[in-house]
Amino acid sequence: MDEAEVYGVGLERGRSHNMYVVSSPSKDHLIKQGPVNVTAVVGEDVELICLVMQRVSSKYWLKDGSYVPFGAARTQRVGSNSLKIYKVEKEDEGWYTCVVVGEGSEKSEQQAYLSVHFHGERPELAAPGESHVTRKKDDVVTMEDVQSFVSGSHVRIQWSVIGKMEALTSIVGFRHVLLF
Repeated sequence: MDEAEVYGVGLERGRSHNMYVVSSPSKDHLIKQGPVNVTAVVGEDVELICLVMQRVSSKYWLKDGSYVPFGAARTQRVGSNSLKIYKVEKEDEGWYTCVVVGEGSEKSEQQAYLSVHFHGERPELAAPGESHVTRKKDDVVTMEDVQSFVSGSHVRIQWSVIGKMEALTSIVGFRHVLLF
């Protein structure tokens, strides 16, 4: 719990008053602007933006869950906590997470996907299909069954599983297809 000792106007001279914070700002406020998904060509420089609050105890990046060292051959911290990757390689593709830990050990994370392709390479396109498919609760849904179109840099996607909540544990993974 956050607390403060307050001195000043309205208090008797030499006296203090303890205050307890019941509701502090959301931990998401540790990150002012998080990274967005980026598509790059091999050899380009990429910057993943992550603007953080001034008073934080720790800030770092993860790639697919592993720590990204700053100052390595091709990575550098820019500004408050943005990640610059020089001359991206195909192996750089993956999920990048900006992690910020506040002074009170609260933690905030935001992530984005870096997609890397070779110059002239065309991304795999989804085949046209039905826009809506009705399924029974025990049917298996594959990625080919789910069709969607998303545009913009800040996107939120939601879905639900019909039937028992145990069905969520059988989700194997997701594959994204980028269209240019």
